Amino acid sequence: MEPPVEITFDCTPLRSFPRLDVPLDASPTFRRRAERFQEAITRHGTRNTYYLTDANCTFRFTNNPETGWVRFAFEGTVITDETDSRTVGSDLAVCLDTETCDWLTQPAVEWLKQTGSSGNRPPAMPPVAFWG
Repeated sequence: MEPPVEITFDCTPLRSFPRLDVPLDASPTFRRRAERFQEAITRHGTRNTYYLTDANCTFRFTNNPETGWVRFAFEGTVITDETDSRTVGSDLAVCLDTETCDWLTQPAVEWLKQTGSSGNRPPAMPPVAFWG
């Protein structure tokens, strides 16, 4: 049985960048990623900050692995407390990647998206039904 919520990501400590310049011969993909790291360091610094890439969060609503789930892709910065043991904030770009729930309403999808990007507690569920 699959877990009801599964989160996977690659994590890069922003303090691991000794230099911020992008090599002149960098590929376009590497250049874009390096520029996103630079922007994250400019906005949040390097102390207790981590950049998440290749990240997704899957919410499963049924026991059927073929249907009844939504997956969000995300990327961005996570900020931790002084001991690096708890997330205290985030700056994430989140988008719906895949869904197999034709009965899930758009307000519920938006609430799940906010849950994944809030960085702290999920927002209160709006007064709508999950299925239409």
